[in-house]
This record gives sequence, structure tokens and C-alpha cells, in this order.
Amino acid sequence: MRKEWEKIDDRNVLNAALDALDWIVDTQKDNGAWRCAIKIFREYPARRIEYDKLETVGGSAECIRALILGYKITGNEKYLKAALKGLKWLNNDNYAYLGYNYLRDAGINEEEGISAIIAAHANLDAYELTFEDKYLDHA
Repeated sequence: MRKEWEKIDDRNVLNAALDALDWIVDTQKDNGAWRCAIKIFREYPARRIEYDKLETVGGSAECIRALILGYKITGNEKYLKAALKGLKWLNNDNYAYLGYNYLRDAGINEEEGISAIIAAHANLDAYELTFEDKYLDHA
């Protein structure tokens, strides 16, 4: 694996990108997902929503994509390990193809299709890296 990061002239940009990737790894939940960070536009006082316990399909897929790219550029195995852990969650029986908890104008636990597109791209990225058919099938 070529170390593409060695070609980056601006060390500030490189360090910021590496810090961001490390933060993504550090904020991954034990089950492989990332938590929901959004709030819906219209909340109802009677509805108690614990946002820190919600998981996002689209947000998790974006984290996976960033980690795969980070691995391709740096060769750092911790990024690959976290990405594969995320894919295991994403491709489990959680109906990721419906998408949840990504768009602010969709209610909590309401399906939306944008997350499904990002999840498909995360699987295509993984297939391009590993050539494992399971990722192509999930895409």
C-alpha cells in the first residue's frame, strides 16, 4: 500500500484529517454504529427522545466511507478495523436500506432514502477495497 499521505505538502491539513479520523474511531459505539447527532425540527414535549442512544444509518455510512479512505491513504489498520466493524452493524438486520435518523426534516425512526444511498456507497467502497462479494450484495 502506497503512503499517499507522504505526498501531502500541507502538514496542517494532514494532521487535521488524521485527528478527524481518530475522533471517528473514538466515537464509534461498541456495536459498530455511530450515534445520532441531529434533532428533528419539531419536537413534542411529551416525546422523550434520548438522542445519545439513537444510531444513524447515514451518519454511520459516512464514517465508514471516511475510514476506508483514511485506510487507503495511510495504511493504518485501525481505520480498516473500525470501518469493517461499522459495516457489520450497517449490514446486519437493522433495515439500513430504509435509512433512519439522518435527515433533520424526517422524524426520529422515520424512513428516508438518502441514508440508503450512502449505505450503498459505503458497501461499494468496501467491495472496491476487499473484493468480498458480500459488500457488493449489500450495495
